Amino acid sequence: MVRYYVALGDSVAAGFRAAPGYGYVDQLYRHLRERSPDWRLANLALPGATTWNLGSQVRRAITYRPHLITLDIGGNDLRRAGPDPSRIIPYSMQNLEAALGALRRHTRAAIFIADVYNPLPPGSRLYEQARVWIGRFNAALARVAARHRCRVVPIGAVLAHSRGMIALDRLHPSTAGHSAIAAAFLRAGVGSLR
Repeated sequence: MVRYYVALGDSVAAGFRAAPGYGYVDQLYRHLRERSPDWRLANLALPGATTWNLGSQVRRAITYRPHLITLDIGGNDLRRAGPDPSRIIPYSMQNLEAALGALRRHTRAAIFIADVYNPLPPGSRLYEQARVWIGRFNAALARVAARHRCRVVPIGAVLAHSRGMIALDRLHPSTAGHSAIAAAFLRAGVGSLR
């Protein structure tokens, strides 16, 4: 029986800045295929995606009747919000509520959502401000995820505590960062799916 793993999100889920074939989605898919050859991948992630355009990915995802969905979204929402993202967070959560509601109504998939990470190095000029807003965004994301019975994967903590996790563009995870993200998804429960 064919089972679909559908990846949704932004450039991180698309594997941007990882060595070819070593984005976290590719790594999770290889893990699933090692457990069962029945798994298929549909990576619908789009670089630059925000919660505002997540709906188009969700509509396509539903057509696959997925068994597993991973999602990373929100970094671009915050990045585009400017110095005061206070108005963006409720709007982003409204978009996320709509997306997760549609996925829950139309699929029985296990859904895992990555929290938003801070790519800035500690001590940099904007680090503390970004940390505060990312914390608020992630707290709201956790509440929305809980309402829709989704697991939140703490990739922010994984990327923050090790050197070499962020690529030279100082925004996206490096190949090592993608491996750390994949490991976090596996620990969160993706690794137990068959």
